[in-house]
Amino acid sequence: MYSLAEHRLARLGVKGTRPAWVPGSNTRYFVFLRDDSCFLYDRQQHREKRLFSTDHNQMYFLQMSAAGRKIYFTETIRDAHIWMGEMAR
Repeated sequence: MYSLAEHRLARLGVKGTRPAWVPGSNTRYFVFLRDDSCFLYDRQQHREKRLFSTDHNQMYFLQMSAAGRKIYFTETIRDAHIWMGEMAR
């Protein structure tokens, strides 16, 4: 977290990607991604809580709605099916 007033960068000790502030929380809460899960972090209590998981698919984008009631995300699907067919000549 970067402080404009102090011109200093401080680590929060949380490992993850794509942090997004929860609107209306006054920078207390933010959500972030780690592998196949979305977490909520409380800066006052220094605790994280897993909100949901995508079952083996890694999430790579995260955004909160303006009201802070919805979380939008995208995921990479690693499951594939191969279909074979013959084309008429």
